[in-house]
Amino acid sequence: MEMCKEDIEAMIADRAGDKLTEIEVLRVGGEIPANEQKGPTCGIYALDAALKIRGVDVAPRRLHFSVDDKIEGKKHSIRRVAKDKGLSKIGEIGGARDIMDLAAALGVVTTIEKFDSVEKLWEVVKTAVKSGHGIVMPYSCEGNDGAPAWSTNADGFAHWCLLFGYFESERFKRVFMTTYGSYHRISPSRLFNANQSVQDWPRQTWVKIAIWFKDTEPDCKWQF
Repeated sequence: MEMCKEDIEAMIADRAGDKLTEIEVLRVGGEIPANEQKGPTCGIYALDAALKIRGVDVAPRRLHFSVDDKIEGKKHSIRRVAKDKGLSKIGEIGGARDIMDLAAALGVVTTIEKFDSVEKLWEVVKTAVKSGHGIVMPYSCEGNDGAPAWSTNADGFAHWCLLFGYFESERFKRVFMTTYGSYHRISPSRLFNANQSVQDWPRQTWVKIAIWFKDTEPDCKWQF
């Protein structure tokens, strides 16, 4: 179910009205975590959002390309680090081990959690959130809002999201996730099935296209 930040805040504020027995949500600077990617960089942005939950801002998100490849004198972007380490071609991240290696290259220790059932996944989510850690989650995505493609015949694509909270009520359990700037509350079973449905990307050829504008301002920067 898609929702917004205000919906999550309302649930936290009115636990009794929603008949919640437990709700836990991680934050960044007091706010619900944000995760809105630019280009084919879902793993990088989900990792960046997870690191920010832990108070780690290791490198800026790259919005512009400049001659010296830097932004305001700060470190290279996370995407640049991923490319330099051979973990990415243009921003994609292929596996959990690559996410862990990228975090290590940024000076952050992470772990890979394994689960073989819905119950184990629920346990992993609860333990991580209670420890103050977000989860960079691979799954099969259904569309541009980030909803999981969980059924057997669903036409989904491999994707990464951030898991940052959960709640339990008298009737059901749900996990909070964010990607593409959207927020969802997802049942553990649907999330588990979407994870188990991940398939490799088919062979593709990716290219960059530079758009040149004849009349530009003196301080205009190239964007891809």
